[in-house]
This record gives sequence, C-alpha cells and structure tokens, in this order.
Amino acid sequence: MRGFFINNIKSISMLMISTLLTTGFTADTKLDDPNTKDREKISEEYKWNLSDLYSSLEAWEKEKEAFPEKFEKIGQYKGKLGNSAETLYTALNYMEGVVKDLFKFSSYASMLSDQDARKAEPLSMDQEANQIYTKFNTASAYITPEILAIPENKLKTFMNQEPGLSKFKHYIDDIYRTKEHTLSAEEENIIAEASLMQGNSYNIYSIFSNAEMPRPEVTLENG
Repeated sequence: MRGFFINNIKSISMLMISTLLTTGFTADTKLDDPNTKDREKISEEYKWNLSDLYSSLEAWEKEKEAFPEKFEKIGQYKGKLGNSAETLYTALNYMEGVVKDLFKFSSYASMLSDQDARKAEPLSMDQEANQIYTKFNTASAYITPEILAIPENKLKTFMNQEPGLSKFKHYIDDIYRTKEHTLSAEEENIIAEASLMQGNSYNIYSIFSNAEMPRPEVTLENG
C-alpha cells in the first residue's frame, strides 16, 4: 500500500521533525556523562522539546479525537475526482492537510516512546498512531485508482485550468509512473486494512533491541 503522497510517511516525518528539534547536536557534542542510559541525567539542551508539537498529552488526545471526522470527510470526494479541476484540487489539498496533521501526531507519540522504550503508555500511544495511519490509508485507498481512471488528456486540461494543482504534479506523475503496480480501489482497500500487521515483527524486534536486550561490553587493545 503506497498510501497518500509517500510510502512510509511515519519514517519521513520522524526524520524531518527530529532534525528540526535536535538542533546543534553533532558528532563532536559531548553529553554530561557519555555512558549514562538515564535520560533524566542528560542536560536539557540535548533533548528534543515535544511541547513544540503539543503542549500536553491532553492536547495530543484531543487531536486524536478529531481524526475520525477528518477521515470521514475524505470519503465525500470518492467518485468525484474526475468531475472537475476544482474538485480534484480541493480533494488533494484537503488530503495534504490531513497528512501534515498525521505527521505531527505520529511523531509526537513515536518520539515520546523513544525517550524510554520500557514505558507502556508512550508505547501504547505509538501503537494507536499506527492504527490511525491504517484508518487513514483505508479511507484514502480510492485516491490512486481514481486518479488513474482520469484520461491523461483530461488531467492535463485540469492542470491548465487549476494552477493550484501544480504543487501536486510530482505526486500525480508518480501515480502514472507506477500504474502497472496499482490495484483496483477494492484491492487497495484490502491491502490498506492489512497494513497494520505488516510491521508487527519489526515492532517486536525494536522493543526488545532498544529496551530489553543487554548491551555487551568489550575492551579494545588500547584498554
């Protein structure tokens, strides 16, 4: 399932926001105690500030409650993308806004969980975010097949009629580039619903490798 705009929006959002929030940290930066594993003992200047994303857990929860309505609104464009340039632009522009909200929402949960992979509540939040991504992918599964159903000459006319569509040109071009690998709307929907299971093995490995497995100690030749 390619989802909307990108294959793995969670990985990209994590990379983007982590870069923004961990400013000034380079390979030469020294922590208070390089051997410590206790985050509380690390200086604040070396920690990302999650309040830049949400002021509190309550604010994150409030955002979560808003997603069902946003996903429901995605459905109002189903079967209409080829009607006019204005409709296509309005639909894609709305979807772009939802994707941005998902970036922010998932990054907060994932980064909070990364602070201490042993804590159950942040891990649960991260898993909730993954479930919400699946619901989004399911709600938007019709987008790619429906754009492919628009004749290319008609789509070019849409692009000329609506200048705002220019920012989605790369996305649309990519859809046509991968046309041979795109399933029907019904089949894409099935894949979207099953996507949550695809990452289970890695998620289990990640929890063990980051929180449970003991770290071996070695002594180099120079001591």
